[in-house]
Amino acid sequence: MIATSLRNGISSCSESKDLPYDLTNRGYGKDGVKFLHVSRDGPVHSIHEFDIKIHIKLNSIKEHTEAENSDIVDSDALKNMMCILGKIHGVEGPEKFALMIVKKTLDQYSHVDEVSMHVETYPWQRIRQEVSNDNYQLHNHAFIFAPTALRYCDVIMKRNENVDFKQLWEKVRDIVTSSFAGDPVVGTTSTSTQRTAYLAVKQVLDDLPQVALMSLTLPNRHYNNFDTKPFQKLVPGENNDVFIPLDKPYGIVHAQLARKDLKSHF
Repeated sequence: MIATSLRNGISSCSESKDLPYDLTNRGYGKDGVKFLHVSRDGPVHSIHEFDIKIHIKLNSIKEHTEAENSDIVDSDALKNMMCILGKIHGVEGPEKFALMIVKKTLDQYSHVDEVSMHVETYPWQRIRQEVSNDNYQLHNHAFIFAPTALRYCDVIMKRNENVDFKQLWEKVRDIVTSSFAGDPVVGTTSTSTQRTAYLAVKQVLDDLPQVALMSLTLPNRHYNNFDTKPFQKLVPGENNDVFIPLDKPYGIVHAQLARKDLKSHF
């Protein structure tokens, strides 16, 4: 069930002025919420599986400073809200789903000032089967776990704010992979991972005016040539075919670009 609001009035954080310190950040919620939605259109099924974090901030801090818990919203109610709204409205993707939940939370609880959600998408893809040469058919209801990219979204909404969210993830993914790999026939040369990250992020802002800020993190993993010198009688010459992956440590490169006229961002 969805719990109803615990109170209707609006309180303030004025009690903080009597405290010796400022409570500069706070909040609570639910992490590790697992969610799977199946939609059925005759024989064709579609699935969305999420790993979710949802946090809220109240307009009072008395649950922290006075041990007064009358305003606290049960975090299980937030979890139940996701399941019920998913049942009622269905799921098209993580962005629209998160936006629906944060809006409903603010509508449901008048004393909640801010809601934030982090939604990671499990990369299920429909199984593709070859039916003839170079012709494939997608399976109606069988899927395979294919982690080609990690898709996630973060939505933060404060009371009296509006968010116009665009589903651009697939376009962003295609731009990044194209910038990274280059032409499908000749490829591209990368002078450094830093340069590759910068160019990919820049291309997203160049191509998608709806995107105000873009950040990208690239792990720089190494594969060392297998040393064939002790085995020259069996495999003479140099080895440039077999490599040994190095799990850890690995390098990391990140870049973030924002439009110069950007005044604020989440």
